[in-house]
Amino acid sequence: MSAIPFVLCDDPISFYTALHVLQSSSAIVLDCEGLNLGTQHGQLSLLSLRPLFPSPSTPSQNYIFDFLTLPNTLLPPLFTLLSSPSILKIVFDGRMDFSALYHGYSIELVNVLDLQLVDVASRFMRGERADCRGKHRKRLGGCFGYGVVGRERAVFEKVHVLNGLGQCLVEHGCVRGRTEGKKQVDHDIWTTRPLPLQHLQYAAHDVELIHILHGHFSNENYIVPHLSVLLYQSKLYVSLWSDAPPVPGDDYRSHPLLPLEIISAQSPTIDGLLKSTTPSVMCKGCLRSLTLGSFPVVNTRDGVISEFCIVCYVLPIYLEMKRMRRERIERDKEERERKRM
Repeated sequence: MSAIPFVLCDDPISFYTALHVLQSSSAIVLDCEGLNLGTQHGQLSLLSLRPLFPSPSTPSQNYIFDFLTLPNTLLPPLFTLLSSPSILKIVFDGRMDFSALYHGYSIELVNVLDLQLVDVASRFMRGERADCRGKHRKRLGGCFGYGVVGRERAVFEKVHVLNGLGQCLVEHGCVRGRTEGKKQVDHDIWTTRPLPLQHLQYAAHDVELIHILHGHFSNENYIVPHLSVLLYQSKLYVSLWSDAPPVPGDDYRSHPLLPLEIISAQSPTIDGLLKSTTPSVMCKGCLRSLTLGSFPVVNTRDGVISEFCIVCYVLPIYLEMKRMRRERIERDKEERERKRM
């Protein structure tokens, strides 16, 4: 990976210099890094910001705020920027970022556009159908097995597999490789100081990649015609864990499936009316209150619905497939070692 330029903000001078640039931008790219970021007892280490539309005299730059070095008394102006409704924050799967800031610093990200949701929305704009055929079926088959998806087609029509950032960039043809040469780092040492240079470049690279993806989505016209709806959906999505940060190992809150009733949301007025006139049920898995249409019928003759929403209902199948793949990889590794010996 070529060197990724960045400005490390770890003292008052660098902090206020970066803040001055960011406050003059109408939109910024945001990404966080940390130890078990956003989870219970997790710790925020770095906040990376990149102006999306810099002034002609100020080129785009990656600013990395070191939350473990900067004194807390210096941070309020930064928090004001993050909660400003006049500055758009561009994220990719901002749920953990939101959780880390909200539960760790009582800061609520406002005016957020989550590109992970734009990716899901773009599938329909690109002609995909939610009938378990084509690319939708391929994504589901990779997670659950094609046989299961075929037998439970009606259930899986509401299940959407989420792309990670690298996977999303490749699918949309934005980079040559998975993350254009991005190196992996040891995620257990985000609280170490001094932090290795490659970790800082990793953090800077993420906001650059999100910026690239946003540019592609804008050029393809996936965002502007649907911006108000996408902003509302993004607000619901990133604040999903505002009730409590997820506990590490909680499978019902940490999986690669889109939570229900996010991309179907249209506006506070419409959704509020729907919820006031439609019975809702608390899912026993994700503990979210959802309408009856989000629960599968497990006894068709008597019309009995599951205690688990559709996503939580199919989750054990995904977890079993994941376990089997992991065991197969381990067996293949052991077999290669045996042959090498």
